[in-house]
Formats: sequence, structure tokens, C-alpha cells
Amino acid sequence: MRCMCALYAQFLLLLLSFSSAASVKPAEIVYPVKKSEMDHRFNDVIELIDTALQKTLSTDGPYILRPARIYMSWKRSLEEIKQGRELNLIWGVPTRDNLRHLLPVRIPLRKGLPGYHLLLIHKDHQVKFAKIGSQASLRQLRPGLWVNSTDVDIFRLNGFDVIEGNSYEGLFKMLMFRRLDYLPRSVNEVFKEFSQRAKEFPRMAVEETLVVYYPLPLFLLVSKDYPELAKRLEKGLNFMVNDGSFDRIFYKYHRQGIEQVNFSHRKVIRMLNPLLPNEIIPFDREKLWLDVTDPESLLSGPDIQ
Repeated sequence: MRCMCALYAQFLLLLLSFSSAASVKPAEIVYPVKKSEMDHRFNDVIELIDTALQKTLSTDGPYILRPARIYMSWKRSLEEIKQGRELNLIWGVPTRDNLRHLLPVRIPLRKGLPGYHLLLIHKDHQVKFAKIGSQASLRQLRPGLWVNSTDVDIFRLNGFDVIEGNSYEGLFKMLMFRRLDYLPRSVNEVFKEFSQRAKEFPRMAVEETLVVYYPLPLFLLVSKDYPELAKRLEKGLNFMVNDGSFDRIFYKYHRQGIEQVNFSHRKVIRMLNPLLPNEIIPFDREKLWLDVTDPESLLSGPDIQ
């Protein structure tokens, strides 16, 4: 009888273990949906997220990765996460203000590339810009920036007289009417913005000699209600850095843009970014950052052809 009871108890334990395994639900990760089907700006980020989750499948379990059901502005997305609603993952600059509400995944998704800016200028002013060789001389000219953007604060904290525009499209018109001297645009954006408006503004040009840099890492930012997700993503991204898959994805999306910038023929003007909590930015991990001062390594990522 005792033997039968023991066997029965073992059977119940086995049944419970199978039942428990079957009841494990995939973790649901919800990120911001793109503005439209033509919006491909963050395809690289989504591929990095998915690959990081795949790398941790055996240790952290199954997952469902999907976009939110409707498009939301950054401000609305932040509020959704704070309120514990649909979104639990976004990406952005890890400023001190953002980190009051979000957990950072401490890997710069684009190797610091968004911190490099080229200048859109009036074509007649190229000679004037070619003479600039320092931040002090660049401060004599007026940048135009979208009102309330993070970049406005960064430029002002570096001593620049910023002209703010209430309209994104209006900034290009202000440049052409010479109400400001230049538009600093991330290398991820500048050539597309220029080509889209070349017909409307034939006197607009991409400045040929300068690149303005300030640290502007793009981090994954996770709801504070999901600390295990933040740990999982950081672990997965570190796996990718070590096995080379991180660089393969980076160069797949950004090699052409880096070549177009032609960093080796430009003077780099460096600025500070006082908005960053430097203690959590992994500046000491050289492998995570693009080194534009070294032509040998600038495009030394894996061949993706």
C-alpha cells in the first residue's frame, strides 16, 4: 500500500511539473509602432531587439515581440510606460530626466553614430564654414533647432545662440531665408532630408568640411515594472557584441551612410552633453563605439555582402 502511495505521489509530482511547464506564457514585449509603412528609421533597432531575445531564449524563455497597436509621440509613449499600459519598451537618449521613469539597457544601439552631425547650410556660405576650426568659431554662427528638442538644451549649454523653429519644415525655409546659419542634422538623417528637399530648395547644401559631435547614445529604455526584461536585453546584446552579430546588423544598416559622410576628410568639432548621466554610459568599452578618427577601423565591420 505504501509503495502504491509513493508511486501515486510521484505521478502527481510529474503531472504537476508538466502542467507547470505547459502554463508558462511567453513574455510579451511591446515597442512603439512606426509612423507608417514607409517609416524604416528604426528597423535596425527592432532587429537588434529580436536577435537579443533569440540569444537568450534558452535561459529566459519564450517571448512575443510586437509593435503597439497605435502610433504614439515620445511624450505619449513615456506616459504609457509610466502608467503601466501597453508599452513596456522604447528607445531614446538616456538623459537624467528619462531615467527617472525608465531602466536603461546600457549598450549604445548605433555605436554613438547619432551623436555625429553634419550641417545643412545655404550653398553661398560654404567658404565661410570651411574656415571654421573650433567650437569657439562655430559659436559665432546661429544653429536652427526644433523647439523643445534635447539638442536645443545641449547647444545652449555649450554656449550657442540657438534659433528655435516651431515647425520642422519651417526650419528649412528659415535657413533659406538666412534667418539662421545652419541646421545641425544627425548623419542618420541629413542626406535623406537634403535629397527630399533639393528641388524645393536648390540653394541648400550639405556642408563639406565639418562634423559636430556630442555624445548622444541611443539606448533601449524599459519600464521599471519589467526589470527582468532590461537584464535579459542587456545580456542578449552583450552576447551579440561578443559573437559579432551586433556589428553585422550595425553595418548592414549604416555602412552606406558612413561612407557617404566621408569622416576622414572632415574636422570634428566636439561638444559636451551635460544632460547625460555619464556614470551609466559605457564610454570605457571601446568596442561599443564608432571611432571616426581612425580611418582603418571606421569601416572595418564585417562584410555583409
